[in-house]
Amino acid sequence: FERGEPDTLRRPPRPPNQPLIDRRMVEQTVLAGAVIAGLSFALYANLLASGVAHVLAQNALLWLVVCFENAHALNCRSETRSLLAIPFAANPLLLLAIAGAQMAQVAAMYVPGLNRVLDLAPLPWQHWLGVAALALLIVPVMELYKAWRRKHS
Repeated sequence: FERGEPDTLRRPPRPPNQPLIDRRMVEQTVLAGAVIAGLSFALYANLLASGVAHVLAQNALLWLVVCFENAHALNCRSETRSLLAIPFAANPLLLLAIAGAQMAQVAAMYVPGLNRVLDLAPLPWQHWLGVAALALLIVPVMELYKAWRRKHS
């Protein structure tokens, strides 16, 4: 439900032989995947090494992945433009979906019965902000990539 980019009609059409998944998309996917995988592994390994219970480390990792995906959804609103150049209110359905996903994750951890069925345990509040802040690191990484691509295109 994202609006088209303002310069779409000023750009030349894509060549018919150009693949649907082009080099830029592959670069963005590999970079985002590497950041998400690397930070997820680092968090999990660090929690286990610091003596955190296995179930708590798993729940923190799940919370991190949900936060990563929601933060990265904001990055994916444009392949070229900065996240900060696109008004957040321009896509209220995306914001509702992100809020809904976060609330569903919280419910899955805290609602009695539901957390038992899903084998989840509540995270201590001291972990929430740290994990969410870690997930937000995907934003500046992708912003730097987009700025680099704009400069070199």
